[in-house]
Amino acid sequence: MEFTNIQSAIIYLTSMLFLAFFSHLYQKNKNNYLLIIGMIPLLLIATFRVNVGTDFRSYYSMFNRHNNSSLMDLLKDGNLEIGYYLINRVGGVFNSFPISLLISATIILVIPIYTVKDNKHISLFLFSLLYSNFYISSFNGIRQGIAVSIMFSAFYNLFMNKKVKHYILLTLLATTFHMTALFMLPFVFLNLFDKRKTNNLIIISSLVLVFAIVINKGFVIGKLENIPFLNKYFNYQSEREANNYSFYLSLFIFVLIAIFKKHFYKLNPLYKLFIVMVAFEVMFTYVGFDMVFVKRIATYFSISVMFLFSITPKIFVKREQLIPKVLIVIYSISLFILSYWVFGFSNIFPYRI
Repeated sequence: MEFTNIQSAIIYLTSMLFLAFFSHLYQKNKNNYLLIIGMIPLLLIATFRVNVGTDFRSYYSMFNRHNNSSLMDLLKDGNLEIGYYLINRVGGVFNSFPISLLISATIILVIPIYTVKDNKHISLFLFSLLYSNFYISSFNGIRQGIAVSIMFSAFYNLFMNKKVKHYILLTLLATTFHMTALFMLPFVFLNLFDKRKTNNLIIISSLVLVFAIVINKGFVIGKLENIPFLNKYFNYQSEREANNYSFYLSLFIFVLIAIFKKHFYKLNPLYKLFIVMVAFEVMFTYVGFDMVFVKRIATYFSISVMFLFSITPKIFVKREQLIPKVLIVIYSISLFILSYWVFGFSNIFPYRI
């Protein structure tokens, strides 16, 4: 069954707002069942979709391939992404691809929301609404969607709770779903950030390093293409126009956040690190002009924007918080409509079951 574009938009946006509303109720009542109820519509549309998402057929073929091969066959082919292989094998027990989709969607949706749900500065309504955009885009890249959700939890706990071992273990876990997560391992050094005194040397050094990679991207990419288990990712086709839009939007958002950076620091000095992550996203998105592989690395930093936007109302006095909340809601809905309906990114329109 195929829905019209208008019907599809209603299905998506209603599901997104449903989760946002129940996330708001959770903050009032602190009852985890409210979050579970709120997630149901988004999980259902991810589970029972047919040919929704550019890579849907590829993932269906992967499901069949994984269920007709052993783990050793996977490893012999140089594929280390055993996490997604195991999800497909669980789905294979029931001879059901939708089971694999459900497990994947649950991981992608649950981890980031449960990571931040008790942050005292966050509007969980805004975070859930903003994150729903990424969640739906993951219909086009399930494995990396899982890896990004795991890495956000890793980064958040590294920055806020100084959990170094936790970060390393989660990075290795994310790598079993998408090997690009391995590139996040060096960022563990951000743990050296001092709560009492901002360590500008660490931040400036990391940005200089990324900038050096940016201006020497041809050399760096050439070296990465020679790594056996990574070279398959360089076959991604570059969509130049889409890359342009995402870069300019990322740059605009970074400038906007930078303007209010001191207000974020007042809430918590550690929020500076999330702003640094936004800078990383801008730089890697720029490199992604020519190489979608690198643009996909930028995705690992993208949830930091959603997190910062969701705490933005707290930098204002209470009587002024409504305006930024409304603007962020408008931004989130507009971004969804423009990205997926108007420009057709990720091929999620029209919705089919």
